[in-house]
Amino acid sequence: MDKLLPFAFILLFAGCIGGMIAQQIFYSRLRKLHTATWEKLGKPVIILNAGMLGSIQFIKFLWRREYESLPDRRTVAFARFLRAYLICFALLFVLIILTLALATKRHR
Repeated sequence: MDKLLPFAFILLFAGCIGGMIAQQIFYSRLRKLHTATWEKLGKPVIILNAGMLGSIQFIKFLWRREYESLPDRRTVAFARFLRAYLICFALLFVLIILTLALATKRHR
């Protein structure tokens, strides 16, 4: 258990950083190539995020696959990747939390 915790933390941290980088690349593509969509999402950026509402709008945009209507194949492909990445990261996060919870429960 003691060896699992640092590994899990590093994995989550690296996954979070990777997701933020991918999300910023996607935001940048939207801003440059699909300004109307970017503005509809509240002109999101990672560093100075528009707050929780902007994040919720972006997650809805990905979840509902609204990006499929964009005329740019590369942006749509990147959005598909980003959607899959966010789903996998969320599942990994839940799995690690459950594993840690079960492991600490067994040690009591």
